Amino acid sequence: AVKDCSYVIHVASPFPNTPPASEDEVVKPAVEGTKRVLQACADAGTVKRVVLTSSIAAIHGETTVEEGKVYTEADWTNTESTTLDLYSKSKTMAEKEAWDFIKELPDEKKFELAVINPGLVCGPVLTPTLSTSNEIVKRLLERGMPMVPRVNFCCCDVRDVAQAHLKAMTTPSAEGHRHIICAQTFWLKDMALILTKEFKPQGMRTGSNG
Repeated sequence: AVKDCSYVIHVASPFPNTPPASEDEVVKPAVEGTKRVLQACADAGTVKRVVLTSSIAAIHGETTVEEGKVYTEADWTNTESTTLDLYSKSKTMAEKEAWDFIKELPDEKKFELAVINPGLVCGPVLTPTLSTSNEIVKRLLERGMPMVPRVNFCCCDVRDVAQAHLKAMTTPSAEGHRHIICAQTFWLKDMALILTKEFKPQGMRTGSNG
């Protein structure tokens, strides 16, 4: 699939909307899938750079935070944490696998790697199939939550994420770096209120009474 390609963008990784029964459902395919893509690039011999879609979950995926700490691209999620969900573990291990793979490649097969670490990706959908990320908005629109929990999300627009991939692919200085993509943070209640403001005048009831 990557024969004669100069650039490869690896975006696929399991993101279930219900807790998986075991690591084999999420962690194993994320890590092994990433390794297969990178191995194919190395074998092709024409690939100059790979852009990997990771996640902020690979930077800080634990539910606990260090008070006063500002998390950056230098931080990594602790995969041994007892508060870590399997998705965050899968994204962390897959990204680490990618960096290790590049480091260990022989010089004659080496290519560049740039990584995108987006937050919750929201925005327009292209197909009838709904992503796990957009499931949050869907549940608010359908009043599928008995209450609005106190949860905060680091959000970004899918169009910005697409643009970030292109820039990571073509900007020379992006090589060898991780790039957090976050436009703004929202409490779930804020998201509900935004939806209410938009759709209540149209006669619809969303997940917040405003």
